[in-house]
Amino acid sequence: MMSLKVERVIAVVLTLMLANGWAQGHNDTGNVLAVKGEISSITLGTSIEVRFAKAPKIRGLLWQRDEKGFILKVAKGADMIERPVAFDTVKSVKVVRPTHTPAAAWIAVGAIVTVVVIVVVIFAKIRGNS
Repeated sequence: MMSLKVERVIAVVLTLMLANGWAQGHNDTGNVLAVKGEISSITLGTSIEVRFAKAPKIRGLLWQRDEKGFILKVAKGADMIERPVAFDTVKSVKVVRPTHTPAAAWIAVGAIVTVVVIVVVIFAKIRGNS
């Protein structure tokens, strides 16, 4: 029979291993469910960033999803490849928002500035002739 000290040491070691995520290579069910829920709430075709537990993060378009995981369309050179991702390999997911202003907005700003400049020049000419 084990002594009480050995049992306590084993209990402490096992507790520390669990608390420090010793088995982090195998994602816990809570995280898998959280990632599944997050992926299911994202519209297909949306640009996302996926962080993995044991691999570098990647960005791509959420292309398909099922019970076990999802497929990302990832740029590889000039091509787009499909990369399957299992839910239990994912640490976190986030939607990537566009960081640049669309070209249409800059065209509108340019048109407005041009109209303002023309109006100011015409007004200055009229005031100069009076």
